[in-house]
Amino acid sequence: MKKAALSQSTAPLYIIGQSFGTSNPGHLSHKEFFVMGFLWLALWSILAGSSVYSTQIFFNFCRAFQGIRPAFLLPNSIAILGRIYNSGRGKKMVFSIFGATDPSGFVLGAVFSSIFGQLYWWPWAYWVMGIVCTLLAIAGNCGLPFLGLFGFVESRATYPLLPIFALSKDAAFVLGCLATGRSSFGIWTYYSENSLEKSRENSPLLASAQFTPVALSGLCAALTTGYSMSCFHSSSVMMIAMLTFSIGGILIATAPVGHSYWARTFVSLIHQGLAASLGNTVINYSISIGLGFAGTIESQVNEEGADIPKAFRGA
Repeated sequence: MKKAALSQSTAPLYIIGQSFGTSNPGHLSHKEFFVMGFLWLALWSILAGSSVYSTQIFFNFCRAFQGIRPAFLLPNSIAILGRIYNSGRGKKMVFSIFGATDPSGFVLGAVFSSIFGQLYWWPWAYWVMGIVCTLLAIAGNCGLPFLGLFGFVESRATYPLLPIFALSKDAAFVLGCLATGRSSFGIWTYYSENSLEKSRENSPLLASAQFTPVALSGLCAALTTGYSMSCFHSSSVMMIAMLTFSIGGILIATAPVGHSYWARTFVSLIHQGLAASLGNTVINYSISIGLGFAGTIESQVNEEGADIPKAFRGA
């Protein structure tokens, strides 16, 4: 839920912010938005932990609003790094290391949340992330009735938020590759974790430990990408990323339930860690859309919950 909300919120907030000139220091600066992102996460993390006293629907609601926080952090952190470093190999390496925070942060969060969930009480995984309780207005539900009006106005606006006509065929192809690649990564992440815990009956902590190669391979790939971007054409790096996305998904989809972790699952983790760092430029809508398709497939092939491994493989 959080990942889908992140994917759906980052892109539009970034585009709208750029349209209104939020990068201008006379308005809210990148630093202020960066801080606001952490405050937003603190509030909805505390509420998510408190949902233990409420319902599953409320928990899902809080998780979705947690996902809006990276919409504040991601574009503004990139902007801050871009303004600090001058063009050159050093800047490329810094952005490559920043890309490595995706797989490594995922593993780190999974490990600590598993520790709280397995050894203590799962709400503490959310409460420890919050430092202040601030009530924020919920504006997302009010925007849906105006989507039609928004599309009508944008189609006739002199300066639309996203000028589609400015996108070339090459740019559209690259975005399509990134969208499909990151969709597969979102599906792989969700169903690999579920497969390790439900089909192979591993504990949450053990399943998180088995994801450790993602952080290591992602870091290596990110550092290598900073160097390879100076030596190879960007299309070659893109092709490698797409291949690793495909190989990792195939390996985990064909792995038998009782198969050795080191034979296929471990190799799949290595490949997906590489792909996550290489293709971390555009990550947003594709993850949300891909998980939606995968969830639909899962619900149709699981034989009413009787064959969970088949459902995970189908997704």
